[in-house]
Amino acid sequence: MKALIGLDFVAVGGGAIKPALGELLVSSGVKLLNHYGATEIGAIAPIFVPGEDYDWNYLRIRTDMGLEINEVEKVDENGDPLYQLVGYPFGWGSPFVVQDLLRRRPGSAHTEVAILGRNDDLLVLSTGEKILPNQLETRLCRREGVKTVLVFGQDREEVGVLIEPEEHLRNTEVEHFVERMWSVLLEENNSLDRHARIASKGMILIKDADRAWPRTDKGSIMRRETYNLFCEEIAEAYAASGPSDSFSFSLGSNLDEIISNLRAMVQSCVQDRDISVADWADSDDWFELGMDSLEATRLARMLNHVSDKDSFPALTRQKLQPAFIYQHPNFKVLSEYLLADTSGEETNGHSSHSAIDQMIDLVSKYTPARSSGWVILLTGATGHLGAHLLEQLSCNSNVSQVICLSRLRQQQDPQYRQQQANNRHRITLSEAAWAKVRFLTSSQLHQPDLGLPHKEYRRLVQTVTHIVHNAWPMDFQRGLSSFEAQIQAVRRLVILCEDCQKKPRCLPSPRLLFTSSIAVGARNSSGRLPEEPISDPSTTANLGYAQAKWVCEQIIIDAAKTRSDLLHPSILRLGQLTGGMISGIWNSNEHFPALLKASQIIGCLPELNGVSNICVNFE
Repeated sequence: MKALIGLDFVAVGGGAIKPALGELLVSSGVKLLNHYGATEIGAIAPIFVPGEDYDWNYLRIRTDMGLEINEVEKVDENGDPLYQLVGYPFGWGSPFVVQDLLRRRPGSAHTEVAILGRNDDLLVLSTGEKILPNQLETRLCRREGVKTVLVFGQDREEVGVLIEPEEHLRNTEVEHFVERMWSVLLEENNSLDRHARIASKGMILIKDADRAWPRTDKGSIMRRETYNLFCEEIAEAYAASGPSDSFSFSLGSNLDEIISNLRAMVQSCVQDRDISVADWADSDDWFELGMDSLEATRLARMLNHVSDKDSFPALTRQKLQPAFIYQHPNFKVLSEYLLADTSGEETNGHSSHSAIDQMIDLVSKYTPARSSGWVILLTGATGHLGAHLLEQLSCNSNVSQVICLSRLRQQQDPQYRQQQANNRHRITLSEAAWAKVRFLTSSQLHQPDLGLPHKEYRRLVQTVTHIVHNAWPMDFQRGLSSFEAQIQAVRRLVILCEDCQKKPRCLPSPRLLFTSSIAVGARNSSGRLPEEPISDPSTTANLGYAQAKWVCEQIIIDAAKTRSDLLHPSILRLGQLTGGMISGIWNSNEHFPALLKASQIIGCLPELNGVSNICVNFE
């Protein structure tokens, strides 16, 4: 240490230095300089004597090589954009993209970045949610007694951690170490995305001292090889995963007992959030109230371990998966299913009706009965399509105001959220465009008056000329009944149109545009999607997402037939959305960009009709 302190700087390259070691060196007076390079490009970071403005946690990027730092379709845990570095190797005819995901140092006068992990380190859960494991790995490595950490969970419903202690543990010490790591993880979980959290103590694995990590020549861990090496231990952890030892539940024998005990179980599932399920009605959809895949996993696990499990055939036939919770998403539906199943009644996972019966029933339930420049109300403005809609509308000379109606999220400023969404899509609004935009927030769009204060709702009634309903949860796991609140929200927008006609105002009734999906006609017998109402519910894709879209179409169509003077609707059935015309930014994880990236790697396109004979210059 004394020798290092006397040097002008100590450069660190190859693999990343362990954070705890870096902090020890810097706190002792050593000047650390992060170095960075790639075989294809060369040295990316300059060598220099660091000054007072240098932070060793970041890499300073060279400015003499034409390097580019480009934003990607990913954000960090704070919602800030991530980046990748692009270089131009000598003699190459195409750019080279370094796969490391980067975060820029805020407020720096230089181009400085922190490496968060490689793009190919990304874990994709069985729920479709994506996790960058490096954040948790880095934080755990800072803890005393921890040498190396690897997060696992590819294609699984939750993640776990494989930990190598700094010192060899005797058998009697392993349990104590796991307990300490579980306490640490309960603390670290609060700073992670919900689906990236460690859900139970059983998902902590301790590496044997006599088994070496597979490593690259730079010393970094080879993920795929390590997962293969420890595949048996990982499989056993998932097979044995159960609720924390501190929780033990039974369901009871009657409806009231089951609902009461389910309420206690759900409360324990959301223990790391400051919410009370006592305020949740028996019929409230948990996912509309914010339940996520991690909590669905916890609840499924608890149901698999209730003490009176043998009294419920649904729990003994097979191990429940989170999909079961998505199919039974409230206290009433789940308790009735469990109780009906014990009495031998026929059930199909939602109710005694088929999915088609449910679709027709929901249309009937929410179809309104017969009754005696532009201001645009826009929902879903932070999504891929919504951000572009906001740009087009706010720049249109015929539009005087765009009212963005969005759901509350952690009390974040709605304009800041919108600005972040615009940045992700390379959309820049002028001051004149921003001046047209107003924000309203509500967590209860399905409630009367859209869950807005009465004064705000009256203002909408008096001023709105067009409604563009673009908000919709992109979740293909949820069943039809789980979308009922979304269906109710469509009904509330129809009522808004009716209220506009009832109240004295100098404007015609608003036009209503609903963004539906081509999935409503996925099984159409003709093989083509007609540009007309589809009355047959059996043509929809077998997804709650598509079935609910069909229900909303019917509600709007029937409302327009009933009172054509009150409602002037348009239904737009969306398919695959490409990137914007200017930036071209497209979600790189969707199937078509993924197909192109794979084709670039192997140098040819798949054998499909219409493309197999095309000659493509991938440069």
